[in-house]
Amino acid sequence: MYQVTLVNLSPDARQAGRELGASASRTCEQHEVRALLEAFRGIDPNHNVDPEPEIRIQYRDARGVVTVAHGRLLFSDARDRMRPTLALGVSEIMAELDGSAAASGTSASSSGSEQAGGAEPAISSVPVVPPARRHRVRVGVLSAAAVVLLAGVALFSFVFLPPDRDQAPPFVPLPAAELADTARQVAAVYVTGDAPGSRGIVVGGEGGIRIFELNAAGAPSFIHGTWQAGRIKGMLCLRIPELDTVVEIVDHETIAYCGQRYRRAASS
Repeated sequence: MYQVTLVNLSPDARQAGRELGASASRTCEQHEVRALLEAFRGIDPNHNVDPEPEIRIQYRDARGVVTVAHGRLLFSDARDRMRPTLALGVSEIMAELDGSAAASGTSASSSGSEQAGGAEPAISSVPVVPPARRHRVRVGVLSAAAVVLLAGVALFSFVFLPPDRDQAPPFVPLPAAELADTARQVAAVYVTGDAPGSRGIVVGGEGGIRIFELNAAGAPSFIHGTWQAGRIKGMLCLRIPELDTVVEIVDHETIAYCGQRYRRAASS
């Protein structure tokens, strides 16, 4: 039997909301866990910005945390937070929990996804940075992820190009009285497009930010960080201290980052 706790999720894992909080741990059969994961995978990404929902699963000595991003399930080993988060299918997650993946010597980061009958998206060969819990980002984890991404995904190198400190104008933090209203205005998903190679930024309403790139085959590559609202030469912007970069707020629908413009994704 599995012990399952839903965080910021409805009991059927189909709706996310911060007001839902963490549920009491409940005992589930394997088929019930599978059903929850399948439902969780189908959550509208535009409704998954601020709540940061997750499913915590314990089976015997194994403990895992599952989050979701654009229809991809992301699995983290709760016993070892330094291990990379992996984009896995439902069966791969179950195998990680029951030990069958380790017993067979199959690496979750390189195994294929499920095919006919229960076909699932192919898993990513690029590790994903473990999601920040309550917006506390581990600088060490982000640094390690940066090395992996720079080595394995050349297209993602633009994230790590800091501005010239000698020429960059000063960043002036917003007064505390303006922060809540600004957070409500900017919280959204912004994208450059929907084709492979397109990039996106998920701005959370409580200070979290995720930058991703869509891959041709597999889950998007993610970088997690935090944002600080302020102004540079009068323009509203979000500073990402972990990456030493800035997101410019052009207008309600548009942001700019590293020379590219991102449009707010339409809510369904």
